[in-house]
Amino acid sequence: MINRKWIFLALFLVLAFSSTALAFGQPMGRRDMPEKRIGKLVKELGLTDQQKDNFLAQTKQVEEAAKASFAANKELFGKIQSELQKDSPDSQAIHNHILQINKNRAEIEFKRMEQIIQLRRELTPEQKTKFDSLMKEKKEKAREQWLGKGKEKREAK
Repeated sequence: MINRKWIFLALFLVLAFSSTALAFGQPMGRRDMPEKRIGKLVKELGLTDQQKDNFLAQTKQVEEAAKASFAANKELFGKIQSELQKDSPDSQAIHNHILQINKNRAEIEFKRMEQIIQLRRELTPEQKTKFDSLMKEKKEKAREQWLGKGKEKREAK
């Protein structure tokens, strides 16, 4: 019985963190196309055609990797659900699936960070200043949205 409680706790944590990740990263199908997002960034930073082309190519690579990762993780979540439906779930199998899900997510985040690092290498000092300002605004907006959702839930209780 205790083993089953740990499994459900693990599943709850995975699902809780995955919903948080989706809130921050937005599901792939609901995001603007990379070209649209890049168009805004190109305009705000004043990127050259070469900078734009490089960033667009990197973005497409990251988006494709993220789609593949999302699909793999969806399959792994299905395996976890199937395992939990068994009379005697294999906690090691569930553990391994959770580890793989987290590894997949970490790889995508690493690719996104590498993309930002590469972009920053190509920016002029003026563009870097503007980019840093945009990143700060984005971080503050995400924080406000996250805190706002938490506040709404607390007030509903």
